[in-house]
Amino acid sequence: MKNECSVVQDLLPLYAEKLTSEDTNEFIEEHLAGCEECSHVLKGLQADVPQIQEEELPLKQLSAVYKKNRLETVLCAVFIVMSIAISVFSWITAPQYLALKDAVAYIDAKEGADTVTVGLKENIRHFTCEEYTDPDGIASADIVCWTSVLDQMWPEYHESYITVKADTVWYCESFTDAANDILIWGSSDSARTSLRRLTLNYYLLLSLALSAVTAVIWFIFRKKDAGTVLFRIMLAPLSWLIANLVVERGLGSATFSVMRDFTLICLLAVSLYISLFLLHRKYLEKKAVVN
Repeated sequence: MKNECSVVQDLLPLYAEKLTSEDTNEFIEEHLAGCEECSHVLKGLQADVPQIQEEELPLKQLSAVYKKNRLETVLCAVFIVMSIAISVFSWITAPQYLALKDAVAYIDAKEGADTVTVGLKENIRHFTCEEYTDPDGIASADIVCWTSVLDQMWPEYHESYITVKADTVWYCESFTDAANDILIWGSSDSARTSLRRLTLNYYLLLSLALSAVTAVIWFIFRKKDAGTVLFRIMLAPLSWLIANLVVERGLGSATFSVMRDFTLICLLAVSLYISLFLLHRKYLEKKAVVN
């Protein structure tokens, strides 16, 4: 009996932590039924072993899930706010191109001088002057001036002027939807018009086509395992399409400011995609809980 007690007491620490097999449990429990000494030893061991171990595991899992959900909720809110902020920024900083009479104050070209000075009105904060040589070898310069809603909220007044070395100086009034640009210095035998860039239209058409194709494929396989993956793939061209419509304020993507618009569309598309991805993820999690 003493030998059996020694064996049982060696196994009791494992038995107390529920690490022994069913056969071993039967042996130990049969012995404990007739041995007060080993039963007393077991009670001492059970007093030292935490009784909430079985409860701690699901609690830890719930805590981890809660923290994950909270992080996803915060991230989703952050990217939604970012999307709104980028949209508002694109609207209030959108260029509003100015006509010649609203931008140019004077033109100073002294006789015999090889430079021309174009004075701008005091409220002009944004302008560009592109100098180039045309195919006929004539040095030319194109001037563009614009404002924005943001500029009009906080107007600044200061003297601005442009000095160029050119045979002809053009003011690009066609940016304001006028018929032609205006020659403000030099002479030319022909009229000219600056055309908007159509680059963004190609991206718009591509995103529209990809959105339609992926939507059809998703609709076919939506009830299968690949449905979730296909839906998230569809969100990418859809995000670009929405971003393009927001930044360009409509379907027309012909623009004079390609890099600005392209950059804002990229930023907004990424922010929208992450927001939609997280919202879709939370929707699937809630749907799984309900089911």
